[in-house]
Parts: sequence; C-alpha cells; structure tokens
Amino acid sequence: MRVFPPYRIGAANGVAGLVVMFAPVIGPTLAGALIGALSWRAIFALFAVVAVIAIVCIAAFFVTPIECTRPAVDILSIIASALGFGCLVAGVSLISDMGFSAAVVGLLVIGVVVLAFYAYRQLHIADPLLDLRALGIAAFRTPAIMVSCSFACTLAFMYLVPQELQRGLGMSSTLVGLLMLPGGIVNAVCTLMAGRLFDRHGARVLVWIGVVMAAIGGALFFAIGVDSGVVLFLAAHIIVMVGIPFIQQSAQSAALKSLPGRMAADGSTILNTMQQVCGAIATAVATCLLGLGQTGYAAGGGTNAAQGFVDGSRYGYMFGLVLVAIVLVFSFMLKGGKEEPKLVPVRVDGGAVESLAV
Repeated sequence: MRVFPPYRIGAANGVAGLVVMFAPVIGPTLAGALIGALSWRAIFALFAVVAVIAIVCIAAFFVTPIECTRPAVDILSIIASALGFGCLVAGVSLISDMGFSAAVVGLLVIGVVVLAFYAYRQLHIADPLLDLRALGIAAFRTPAIMVSCSFACTLAFMYLVPQELQRGLGMSSTLVGLLMLPGGIVNAVCTLMAGRLFDRHGARVLVWIGVVMAAIGGALFFAIGVDSGVVLFLAAHIIVMVGIPFIQQSAQSAALKSLPGRMAADGSTILNTMQQVCGAIATAVATCLLGLGQTGYAAGGGTNAAQGFVDGSRYGYMFGLVLVAIVLVFSFMLKGGKEEPKLVPVRVDGGAVESLAV
C-alpha cells in the first residue's frame, strides 16, 4: 500500500499472497518427504534452518519503505491481546479432547471478555495498539470477513486431506505429500493470476469464480472413499486450489484498497490477525467434527477404522463448504472502495483524535 500505486495493488498483493497461501498447501508435501526420509523431528529442525536463513536475509537485504516513528505503546493492550487471543484459541482447540469442561468454558469466557475489553480500549485511547476503526469501513470489513473464511476453509481442508489419505486410504506419508504437490503449484499460479485480474476486473466476479470452484472441489472430497483412486483426489484438490486464491487475493486486495494510506499498516495487521486466529479455530473445529463423525460411525455399528475416518472427514468438509457459502453471501455486499474514506476530528476521553466518516 505504501510502495505500489492503487492500480497495481492487486498484482503486488498477488505476489505477497503467493508466500502466505503457498506455505500451507506445500507444507504437507515437505512434511511427507521429511517424515518418509527421516522422522517427524526433521520438520522442527527445518523450522530452525528457515529461521536462521530469514534472520540473515533480513540483516542483509531488508529495507523499511516507510518513515519510522516512536508512538506510545500501551502495555495493557499488549497483555490483553496476548491473553484474549491465546485463551480463545486454546479453548477451542481443547474442545475435541476435553469437551465443554469447566476448564474449556473458562478459557473461552476469559478469551471473549478480555478481547471485548481490548477492542473497547483500542477505540477509546489516543494511541491505540491497533486502529480498529478500519473495521468501521464496510468496504474493508466485508472482504476482511471473506478473507478469514477462505483462509479458514483452506486450513481445514489441508488439515483433513493428508490424514484421510493416510488413515482412510492407507497411503504413505511420502506418497500423500507428492500427491498434494500439483495442487500447491496450481495454487501458486492462480494466486499470481488472481492478483493481476483484480486490477482489471475488481473483486466480485473473481470471488464468484472462486466460490464455484471451491464448492465443486469440496463436493468432490465427499465422493472419496476407502477404495478411491488418486485421480479423484487430485481432481478435487486441484479444483479447490484454483478457487481459494481467487477468493483470497481478490477479497484481500479489495479490503486494503478501501483504506486510506495512513491506515494501511493497521488494515494489514487486522487481516493477518483475523486469518491466523480464524485458521487456528477452523483447524480445531475440523478436529472436533472429525471426532464427531468417527463417533457416529462407531455408534452405528461400524468397525472399519478406515471407513470411520473417511466418514468423519466428511463432517469437516461440510464445515469447509459452509465457510465457502458464507463467502458467497458476503460477496453480494462488496463495494468498489475507489474513494478514500475521510477522517474527521472528534474528541475521545478528553483528547482530539480522528474518526472515520462512514
């Protein structure tokens, strides 16, 4: 937003999105190869290697494109952010193992209450840690929700699919990783393509294309059974990996383009936070639904563990399709976002600050 002109935001965001979206889809391929050749510990060793390379590259090449300032940092907001998001994600993640026990409910309640306090504080202090007024702009809020839902759908599918292929269809981790590679490559190409097409056609049409493709691919996942061949899986996976980038990149570009330049950093942070939190929650929900499906299969007299896992996975795929449907609903609310929102001075807690005229 600070480096590229508005008419190139889509293309620039496509390149940036390539990194974010390619990671979760290529992860199973790398993980399968590492586990097959070495052990699961090799995955964590790889993290360390990547971190060292990143530190070296930052020191050697990183350039800050904006003027650095030293705003006041609200320590209470930092604590509330960590505690609120941490408790919320932990609570959702533990539901599959502990159910709605007192500890889980307590974590969820604490997370929601603390995040409510965090949001209230950001809107009522002169120097907020994160300018949540961006969510008051409908042209930003709507695509931001769509981005979060599509990212959550991606992580839910990428969590379920490798496990189903291994535990449901009996494939090795190495083979599963290789089978997911074509979808990862397609995802990378479509991410770049979606960014460039956004600059020409806007978000709504591209989102509709993505929704149709993601829905078709998700529906094909339902057809996978314990005796299915690799062709059905490849078709389903590739179609989903075509659809998700068209949703993700188009909606994200629309969200960022709708903000005034001074709020670009806050908008980007809000999008990143929403994606990571929603993605973590989606994985936890997929785990719960997987267990629910397996339990239902066993309660019906089923004794085939592989078939039980396939049945359970379908519950998770349904969750992914619900997220796609939510994206479709919000796509009809997309706005052009061509005019920069205006900021007007108001007084908050005795101090003068700017507020959005929406």
